[in-house]
Amino acid sequence: MAVSIIGAGAIGLLIAAHLKHAGVEVTLYTRTKTQAKKLEEEGVYLTYDGNDRHVRVRANKLTLEEKIIDPIIIVTVKQYQLATVLPFLKQNSDGKTFIFIQNGMGHLSHLKELHHCQIILGIVEHGATKINENKVIHTGLGKTKIAYYTEKGNHSLCAFIQSWGTPYFPIEFQTDWYEMLAYKLVANAVINPLTAIFQVTNGTLLTNDYLFKLMRNLFHETVRVLELEEQKLWDYVVTICKQTAKNQSSMLRDIQAKRRTEIDAISGYIIERAKEQGINVPYTIFIFNSIKAYEQLDKKEGRQNGN
Repeated sequence: MAVSIIGAGAIGLLIAAHLKHAGVEVTLYTRTKTQAKKLEEEGVYLTYDGNDRHVRVRANKLTLEEKIIDPIIIVTVKQYQLATVLPFLKQNSDGKTFIFIQNGMGHLSHLKELHHCQIILGIVEHGATKINENKVIHTGLGKTKIAYYTEKGNHSLCAFIQSWGTPYFPIEFQTDWYEMLAYKLVANAVINPLTAIFQVTNGTLLTNDYLFKLMRNLFHETVRVLELEEQKLWDYVVTICKQTAKNQSSMLRDIQAKRRTEIDAISGYIIERAKEQGINVPYTIFIFNSIKAYEQLDKKEGRQNGN
């Protein structure tokens, strides 16, 4: 059974490399013809813990004329890119299994447009940095967690997906997709914008007293809006900070590269939910406006949207 991956950013390349190493045939669909050509000719280069791995993959530029025959399609594009690829997903949805791996929860509104298919939601806790069009560094070991959004698949499908897992790329099935996404959303809402605004690594949030206070206040607002239990979730956020202590968050890397961030799908989603519930979230509003200010300043300097 083969797999197609829509999106060849850091996470798309990371998943492609690990799946191919596990014996799965992989086709990457990219935003540009240039990247597709490079991947097709040179393959994917993955670096982890000082070790280099090279795998061959198929690659094509994503166009509406493309017809995917693979039964499983993993969608790794960022939240704000989903609307662009949705027409392609809709015309390739019949009988397919989609695995959506995005930050935040804003993408859920798009899923109702896909019919006659099975949908799995996923989160990636690994750290990954894209070096160029076909090279990625696995910067932090975590887990890939997935949960069925629609009805559960058959036993052979579950077994096939679980066979992708390795000690360096563990995969876990979860029973509650909302809790899974909400946990990751809280971590993203707390870690990503603070590290991006203050230009620090993830671990600095735990070692700087003032950033730690901001982190706690932002955390309290977020879990209140999402109606989640605090202590267990706080331990989860702290664990992610420790596991990725030396890493830069994806939002910080986006700011540094003058790319659009996913702040709308993360903090923007929290703000909208807070308005619906009549909850005041001043810390969340402040960090949202701060990141949007970065985006507006960089846009005037010639920001380019990309993976």
